[in-house]
Amino acid sequence: MSTTWEQAVDDLASAWSIGPHTLHRLGASQNHAYRVDAPGESSYLLRMHVAHRTAEQIDAELAWLELLAADGDVVVPEPVRTRHGAWTSESMLDGRLRRLSLLRWIDGTMLSALPPHADVTPFARSLAALHLRGQREDARDLGRARRRYDADYARARMTLIQAGCSSELDRGTTRADLEHGMRVLEAVLGGADEPIMIHGDYHPGNLVLTGDRPAVIDFDRAGLGPSALDVASAILYLLPRQRVRFHAAYADAGGPARVEPDTFGAYLFFAYLDNVAHLSKVATESAGMPGNIAQLAAFGRAL
Repeated sequence: MSTTWEQAVDDLASAWSIGPHTLHRLGASQNHAYRVDAPGESSYLLRMHVAHRTAEQIDAELAWLELLAADGDVVVPEPVRTRHGAWTSESMLDGRLRRLSLLRWIDGTMLSALPPHADVTPFARSLAALHLRGQREDARDLGRARRRYDADYARARMTLIQAGCSSELDRGTTRADLEHGMRVLEAVLGGADEPIMIHGDYHPGNLVLTGDRPAVIDFDRAGLGPSALDVASAILYLLPRQRVRFHAAYADAGGPARVEPDTFGAYLFFAYLDNVAHLSKVATESAGMPGNIAQLAAFGRAL
């Protein structure tokens, strides 16, 4: 098999027996993604997963998507099993085992941000529906194969930032502010509700407008955690006047997150911490890291 990305993906796509097709590379942040167009059939999203992600982790994500798609309360990309009934196909590429998964393509407009005039109600209702489904035991069982958003995870993310951005942390009171934020966050997480399956990266950039309801995509970071973390992640990307409406719509839809003034700031700190840690590993984001860390320190200082 060729060692080029394109040929490897082309060869592995045959595991799904989709017939003649064309591939369009969509880019890569971690996973490599391709749109697959099969004449006369549906289009698909083909993902080549990062090498460190295990089969168990990928299978749990796809099983979760299958449950959500079957329930229909949230629009999500439906996973497609291989012709042998497996969730993924695999191949050795450049000496490393890589796994591919296939999802049905969702047509619509991808958002980078909600416009100032946008109604946040559908955005909030979709999150409430995700959380209500994520409370059930079968979802929690799947979440155990995924990451766990707890104090240990938060501390590991902070360590990642410290290792890669030490010079930025030496400015002013940045280290002290971040450590203060960590202590408050750890105390809040110690009293948090039982974790549920959360999205882990819920923001407008992971929504596709499909008509009457938005579709929620990109469940790579789904795992067990406090529902308020997803709410905080969403809030970070909304304008101030949209935030109150989001809270109200989420609560009206039965969302289980406890959004309380004395603890919610810690979840905002957690959401931004996770995002900054993620960006610290992306080479193209290096120029923005001083500003990101300064903002994270401001969150910590305000707690």
